Amino acid sequence: MAEQRGARGAQRRTFSLRLREASWGTRRSRLAAMTVGVLVLVAAGWWVLRSPDPRSVEETVDEFFDAQRDGDCERLVGLVTEPSWSNGGRWSRDEFLDHCADALDGYEPSPEHFAISVYDEDGDYLSPCCDDDPDEEGDRAIVSVLSGNELWSVYRRGSHGPGGSVVRVDGEWKVDIDDVVLRVGPSIHETVSGYVAAYNDGDCGRLIRRLSERAWSAGGALDRDEFLDRCGDAADARHDRGQPALEVRDIEVRFDDAESLGLAGDVFVSRGTDQVTALVDYPASIAVAVGSDPEEALLVREGMRWKLDGSETRPRGVTSDVQLAAVRSVELQAMFPQEIERGGTRCVRYSDGALREPDPDDEIHYELAVRRTWYGCPEHDASVTLYQFAGDVQARRAAQRMVGDEPVELAGQVPDVSGIPDGAFGAGSTAVVADGRLVVEVEPFLGIGDLHDSARNLVTQVERL
Repeated sequence: MAEQRGARGAQRRTFSLRLREASWGTRRSRLAAMTVGVLVLVAAGWWVLRSPDPRSVEETVDEFFDAQRDGDCERLVGLVTEPSWSNGGRWSRDEFLDHCADALDGYEPSPEHFAISVYDEDGDYLSPCCDDDPDEEGDRAIVSVLSGNELWSVYRRGSHGPGGSVVRVDGEWKVDIDDVVLRVGPSIHETVSGYVAAYNDGDCGRLIRRLSERAWSAGGALDRDEFLDRCGDAADARHDRGQPALEVRDIEVRFDDAESLGLAGDVFVSRGTDQVTALVDYPASIAVAVGSDPEEALLVREGMRWKLDGSETRPRGVTSDVQLAAVRSVELQAMFPQEIERGGTRCVRYSDGALREPDPDDEIHYELAVRRTWYGCPEHDASVTLYQFAGDVQARRAAQRMVGDEPVELAGQVPDVSGIPDGAFGAGSTAVVADGRLVVEVEPFLGIGDLHDSARNLVTQVERL
């Protein structure tokens, strides 16, 4: 009996062991099958999700501009290099997205033509020299994008046009963001021309977006609402006096610290600069304080946008309500009356001229001065000059100095002329008065004439202001 019980126990242990072995074998089979299944699913998913072909350079650039047109900053992150979207490691991903959204607000790029050259890691030109696809072999591509007449005529640099850079990162082409070609948001040219268009339209909301905070706040003296109120009042005044629009003939951008890749004849690539100079050229019909030379407008980068910050045409440290000297020049021209009198005869033919800021050694320092001369007057022509100063105090002091060390009140010299404003002075045949930040100077051409005519024309000019 004991032997039978021992035999049955041995059979049960053997059967149990076999069950366990069978169970582990089944589990191993199942695990193997599951592993194979997972690998198959992963491979299938990779096969389905992967792009049939790697994105070419041209496709990468196309998508780069399409994403901007769609305002899709999340998509842009995947199309550009990490040093680009992180601004050299200074921005987090969220900060890039914030700056990108601001730069693309209302912006629609319009690239018209691509010219692409591909190079290997040694800088040797690959495209289109070989049968092999340069997109497969290359490590860097230089891209030129023509957008209207902006690129080649605006960003001049000798005989070489500017180029953007696309590089291969982990087998994928990625855009290396720059300041000129493969940029995010409006260009420097678009910023300046957009400011002029907003100014002409009296659209202060558009205008302030193109000004640096330092510029529109006058160095922190104004808040946003105060600037917009002043801007709106000035726009209404321009509309009331029928001021003509400001015109721009050409804009050329100067990068003093631009980088060069040294490929394809010193291709120009600009990146990493925070201040540039735009040379703004105006039609000959606009007489501006810069004379015949283009005005040097300063721009700074705020986030991913370029902002107009001032003009080197104005003396440094002088505050102004406008950022281009030409803007104020056009405003001053619009303040002149259409005709003046001399000897009882109305003179209507005229020409405008601009006076440069005086020599630093002179006592009188004005920001800007525009002179209108009327021709066809009896005996001699007549002229009126409007001077803009930094403030009321400077203007009043300048008006006194213009007529000598001992200024004499104009009203006492010509009591028969009505409407002469307080604080007007006369000397010889010249009449002068300060009106706010402006000084009005009226004189016969070559200084030969009658003080009565100058006084009457002074009254006419002040009424026009």
